Amino acid sequence: MPFGLRNAPATFQRLMDQFRNGLPNVNILVYLDDIVVLSETFEQHIVDLRMVFDRLKKFKLCANREKCKFVCSRVKYLGLWITPKGIEVDQDKTAAIQNIPSPRNLKQLQSFLQTCSWYRKFIPNFSDIARPLSNLSKKSTAWKWSEIEQQAFQTLKQCLITPPILRQVDPKKPFIIRTDASSYALGAVLLRGEIPTDEQPVEYVSRLLSSEKNYSTTEREALAVVWALNKFRGYIEGAEITVASDHQPLKWLMNLTSPTGRLARARARWALQIQSYNLKIDYFPEKCNFIADMLSRPEYRDEEICELKTIIIDFPTRTANELRTEQLKDLELKKIIDCFENPNKGVDFANWTGREYVMNQGVLYRYSPHAEVEEAQLVVPTHEREKILKLHHDAPTAAHYGADGTFSRISSKYYWTGKRKFIADYVKSCSECIRYKATNQKPAGLLQTPVPAQRFESIAIDLFGPLPEMTEGMKWIFIVEDYTTKWVELFPLKQATAKECSMTLLNEVFLRDTECPVD
Repeated sequence: MPFGLRNAPATFQRLMDQFRNGLPNVNILVYLDDIVVLSETFEQHIVDLRMVFDRLKKFKLCANREKCKFVCSRVKYLGLWITPKGIEVDQDKTAAIQNIPSPRNLKQLQSFLQTCSWYRKFIPNFSDIARPLSNLSKKSTAWKWSEIEQQAFQTLKQCLITPPILRQVDPKKPFIIRTDASSYALGAVLLRGEIPTDEQPVEYVSRLLSSEKNYSTTEREALAVVWALNKFRGYIEGAEITVASDHQPLKWLMNLTSPTGRLARARARWALQIQSYNLKIDYFPEKCNFIADMLSRPEYRDEEICELKTIIIDFPTRTANELRTEQLKDLELKKIIDCFENPNKGVDFANWTGREYVMNQGVLYRYSPHAEVEEAQLVVPTHEREKILKLHHDAPTAAHYGADGTFSRISSKYYWTGKRKFIADYVKSCSECIRYKATNQKPAGLLQTPVPAQRFESIAIDLFGPLPEMTEGMKWIFIVEDYTTKWVELFPLKQATAKECSMTLLNEVFLRDTECPVD
């Protein structure tokens, strides 16, 4: 295979898979050019090595003698140390991470996160520790390295100094998965052991929630179980598993036969996934489930205290004399006020009181005990109505409400005849609302093609050319088609001018037929 092709690793791995398939009796691990042979005894190890080298010879593959190590009790494989105690991180790699300075740009930060992510299964609560750094690495976030990011950076490096030893899987011991979910994260740990004092960690996992924060508590706990089972699938598939959770209602997942409500629409597949495993769900109180609880409830290092802020909106107020002066400028309102102030209360006075008008300190109001508004409404003169409307619709604090919302706002304080139509017309013609708000009307349909009632009622014309010059200098073809009968007539022209076309249309079509086309 040529050097440098992007499909080279996959092609080489397929070759190594064929190499491994011919060794069914040898316990061997193969990843690209790294081969690990596992044997229970020294004698068996020699036999296994001989079979491996014979297989290499058959495939015409060579091994580098300087890189080969034989009969080792501990081996470095894929950046990790596999020992009799378990799986440990490479201290040389972690020591190099300790010497990394603080990132100064996005590229350096992404490189650091990718390096640390390789060891995330050794670090409990990794996702939350790296949360400030992960948020900073997003394209939509402006670069700002603050104390929060520096603390997360140092914490990650500190966790890699003394990481825990992860135990190798023992098929003779049962698996235990401890899960827990908080309002913003999921946590789980895969353990092996028969009794709590014998439990040893195999792998830690944790992640932050996205829109799943909106799930109910039971749904988040169920999500933690399903997510943990998928993460540990390579270890636990086909084995007996005990899921330990501090949320007792999770037991119904195994007994769920007819899910209803929201679970039936979106969460029933969780029950189907869980049923594919040989597991039982046990309830462990929070005090006994401290590992998973710690993973799902990490301390918020970037939590900020929200200060309470009060917004005070100062509306301009007017005295009673100023309000009365403005009302008297309106001739219609002046008649009503004069009627109230005239000692000779006649028919007009009864008419206005019947419309629920009242006077207070010389100012005209309207009060209805049957209306939704408990307070009296100020009657607004004609020249002041647009100002009131702008204050309750166009102002920055008004938010350009719709017609109904603006009507409710204004009706709490003001009244005038025809107010609803006046507000609806104003909102409908508001340039800002037209520009930015989505229309609530159906889109216009396609234009309908008019159907002529008789022949030559509607015609279509077009020009075709220029063509090679023919007899008498004709180079253009003037096309006339009747929409009704689809009749087509062709007329040769010397020049494609408006005069030539109009004269041809007049003499050859309009004057020839008894009826003149409409279109």
